[in-house]
Amino acid sequence: MSQDGHDNQRHGEALAAQQVFGPQAAVYATSKVHIRDDSLESVERMVDAANGANRYGWTLDLGTGAGFTAFAVAGVSDRVIASDVTGPMLRQAQRLGRERGITNLGLSQNAAEALP
Repeated sequence: MSQDGHDNQRHGEALAAQQVFGPQAAVYATSKVHIRDDSLESVERMVDAANGANRYGWTLDLGTGAGFTAFAVAGVSDRVIASDVTGPMLRQAQRLGRERGITNLGLSQNAAEALP
């Protein structure tokens, strides 16, 4: 496949993700499954285990959705970049981060396969 073919495929996948997840962003922001799931609890355990011993300069959360993983690592990171292909998801992450008082959160709308 040519480079243009790969780019077109990625664009199509990003568009599909936006169409599927964009309208559901508010649901994800309040979903108990997404607020408390096993993978998020694993991240929180790793953060707790570090117990302040490890501090990270920058942390990148790819496919952040409503931002819950980004929020979990914000306390041990100087700066967290929450990246998602879907604008409505990032708006939810921004809103929820602000409500939680997280001040080191940056947002970036792009596909993980096409980071700047």
